[in-house]
Amino acid sequence: MDNIIINQFKKSRIINNIRNKLLLRPSIYLKPKSKDLSVSDFFFWNSKNNFRTKIYITNLASQILPDIKQDDFIKIIIYESNGIQIDEIDMKLKAFETREFFFDDKKYLNKYGSFFIFHKFKNMGDLIRNGCHIAERGYTGYKKDDGVWNFVHGNHYSASLLSNGKIQSLLSTSLFKSNYRMQVSFVDSYKSELILNNPSDKNSYFDFLYFDTDMKQIDKESLKLKGKNTKIYKLSKKKFKYLEIESNIIFCRPLVLKHYNTYFDIFHA
Repeated sequence: MDNIIINQFKKSRIINNIRNKLLLRPSIYLKPKSKDLSVSDFFFWNSKNNFRTKIYITNLASQILPDIKQDDFIKIIIYESNGIQIDEIDMKLKAFETREFFFDDKKYLNKYGSFFIFHKFKNMGDLIRNGCHIAERGYTGYKKDDGVWNFVHGNHYSASLLSNGKIQSLLSTSLFKSNYRMQVSFVDSYKSELILNNPSDKNSYFDFLYFDTDMKQIDKESLKLKGKNTKIYKLSKKKFKYLEIESNIIFCRPLVLKHYNTYFDIFHA
């Protein structure tokens, strides 16, 4: 019994947070406060410079518990790049239903930002008993002009929706900066950008370290990103091949937007 209590204490959110702050066996994400909470990525949307965005929203209850036919109640919370909430949408998906949601409304035009999608359904089956959470990490599509849609899978367990309607960030942060070396070369595109967003209410800090082909550092830039803000960050104009990010976010994996003469590519590195 004592061992069970000790193990539960070690796995608690408070201890997890302390370990993360000190970088002692840190975890990539924090656990939600309770097992029945919905989790979402902080998805990027863009309606500037002839870009369009859409996302497929699916009844997750039908995917996870196909033998139980039930409705899935969806809440979409949308923020502009400056962190101001500009929309909140509620929808109900019937069993096995999937919808496309487009960011084509006038309120989104010539803007960009990030959004959450939270799910809720009545019958959780064995999900809670097995320590599982409802998590939206679906596919977001991006398109420019008359080009084809380019899809990106969800990147993070960014936040959970509490029972009081508040949003709680799940990104692990530390008092010390940790490094994320991106597994991508930047020599093949004429312009490259990072998509950085902050699902928490606190500031996040980033240092961008640029390296040449011999892994020699040639440049450094810094950025502060306020809570719920999103930034399309243009990378250095200097010729570089590799990029490393130092941040108080422990697993700082951004989206990468690479521009080519013919089209663009977007992915998480």
